[in-house]
Amino acid sequence: MIDKSWIHKSITSTEYKCGVEEFLEFAFARAAINGKIICPCIKCGFNNMGTRIEVLTHLLQKGFPEKYTSWYMHGETIVQPEEELLGHNHTEPVEKPPLHDMLTDVFGIDDINYEGDDDEPFASRTDSVPMPSENDTNEDSRRITELLKDGNRKLYPGCAKYTKLSFVVELYHIKVLCGATDKTFSMIVDLLNNAFSHANLPTSFYEAKKMIKLLGLGYEKIHACPNNCMLFWGKDNEKKNKCVVCNASRYKVEENTSSNTEVVETSQDQKKKIPAKVLRYFPLTPRLRRLYMSSKTARLMH
Repeated sequence: MIDKSWIHKSITSTEYKCGVEEFLEFAFARAAINGKIICPCIKCGFNNMGTRIEVLTHLLQKGFPEKYTSWYMHGETIVQPEEELLGHNHTEPVEKPPLHDMLTDVFGIDDINYEGDDDEPFASRTDSVPMPSENDTNEDSRRITELLKDGNRKLYPGCAKYTKLSFVVELYHIKVLCGATDKTFSMIVDLLNNAFSHANLPTSFYEAKKMIKLLGLGYEKIHACPNNCMLFWGKDNEKKNKCVVCNASRYKVEENTSSNTEVVETSQDQKKKIPAKVLRYFPLTPRLRRLYMSSKTARLMH
């Protein structure tokens, strides 16, 4: 068993410095990729890769996250307590909402508090979960915490089948399968709120969409030439209104408007126009981060 008490020591103490050396020996022996590992220092927040010297410098200067006591992102296997493996744990199993597994896979958080009053503060992270970095993550962490809280909140007092989040997911699934418009979804939500004022329902389609969006990963919309000649992207092309190759319009042209007429358009005018074709770009970095956030997939990534 590795002694990790040094994590809570001062960064100037001898115990801390020796502990950092032990961590580096452990991590580089199990999780190094091309001579680098994920830097866990408080500044990097598990977002950057670094060499041994770089990570050592960061940890001695910025500090080690105190809640990262299970080094699953650096090759440590999470082992169940022996009494659980032998069946000697007589505590009653805690009933978990249906979306527990999804939230665990998405955010790498397994020990979620599902007990207590629905409106009490929600314990969404355990000692094994790294602290958020200073740059990113204050807003994202707040939103994720709120999402997890909704995953724990019952749809209404005494409801055993649905939480607020699971109900919204199923409702949104029906919307997609039936091809319902956003306006239709909003009207249904308004009706449900009027009929069941005691239920924990989203107040609008916008709020429901924000909840769903956090479960997945976003993408960037990039306008494209309708003939696939170019993308209206990058410093030189993002403000162009016509394709530089075939001269096709970037936006759908109305029948009563001549496509040959040169019109100086403001950014506000462009927002109102409908692009002729859109490329949906899925950035790689957030997906790699998501894979490393879960203890299950982090081991497979090595």
